[in-house]
Amino acid sequence: MEKTDLERTGIHKLIVLIAMALIGSCSQKSDTLQKFTAADSAFVYQGRIHKVNDSSVAFIGPASGMTTLVDGASCSIHLRSKAEYNYITLVVDEEHLGRFKVEAGGTVLPITFKKLNKSHKLELYKATEASSKALLFEGITAKAVSSFSSTNELKIEFIGNSISCGAAMDNSILPCEEGAYLDHGNAYLGYAPRLARALNANYIVNAVSGYGAYRGWNTEEEEKHTLPAVYENTYLDDTANLPWDALAFQPDIISICLGTNDLSAGDGIKERLPFNKQTFLNRYIAFIESLYRLHPRTKIVLLNSPMVEGEKNKILVGCLKEIQTHFNSVASRPPIQIFQYKQTYTNGCITHPSVEDHEAMAEELLPFFKKVMALK
Repeated sequence: MEKTDLERTGIHKLIVLIAMALIGSCSQKSDTLQKFTAADSAFVYQGRIHKVNDSSVAFIGPASGMTTLVDGASCSIHLRSKAEYNYITLVVDEEHLGRFKVEAGGTVLPITFKKLNKSHKLELYKATEASSKALLFEGITAKAVSSFSSTNELKIEFIGNSISCGAAMDNSILPCEEGAYLDHGNAYLGYAPRLARALNANYIVNAVSGYGAYRGWNTEEEEKHTLPAVYENTYLDDTANLPWDALAFQPDIISICLGTNDLSAGDGIKERLPFNKQTFLNRYIAFIESLYRLHPRTKIVLLNSPMVEGEKNKILVGCLKEIQTHFNSVASRPPIQIFQYKQTYTNGCITHPSVEDHEAMAEELLPFFKKVMALK
């Protein structure tokens, strides 16, 4: 049956209305969700990072990361690993959601917020360390993002080895005897970030597993496997063509935990020379002098090792006391302080501190650091 002009007009109007509704829906979705690149001022970065370009920021050091406020019910985080894979830790509205794998080809992590707040605090932290290569943050797709204003005034720099990296501590994803070294790292739950959070402090962790003050855990090549040798390089490796801007973060306190690897017996296969006390002292003192040149009024704390005991611990503490005496003769600077753990913490993978150990270590350190904060 042939339709009347009135019917044709009605059908046409209906088609137009449907089309307009679809266009409006698409437009609304487009307006609702948009990609904010890594260069957006809403993203507040911390730790050892490198702004590669407008669309990519490299998280380098352990617990390096980003904080922002996100509007809406959900968002998607765009990440990529420079190695085969890496791990990122997510914290949403102060709730620790755990570690998530980030692949070399790129990973998009969707987040649906539980609460109906207009804004949600989103935090990302690299769970692994510099030796696992960079983890690239490439932006967020969301309704809107805005910067989070931190009230933290205290700044702490943590320098060390695998202990300060939070390495070999977490077997929640894979048992200790399975997977690779980086599968058990969880920097966010390490003693250093825990302590910083307890003190309401901004922080940076400059640490590499296996590195010492003058040699590595299984090598005598001090120029390649020591913290002082790589500290001034952005990626904490032997690539010296990209210098680290150490003045960008001005710490009130510098905490140093080195010596575990210098005193190590190695793997028992490769030839290992006896511990050289004088070389250790010389390198450690020279490193602290370089830190004082950068930060003349910083308060320096030297930690013994929670993995070293017995005669080796006596040797280490003795060295730290000699270093303390060397520097404390200069009255114009705050005196160097030494902290000694009451016990060893070796309940994690390959006799490293476990997640629970790191929590206990942070609790043990807290009153000591409060006293250091009060020093003039």
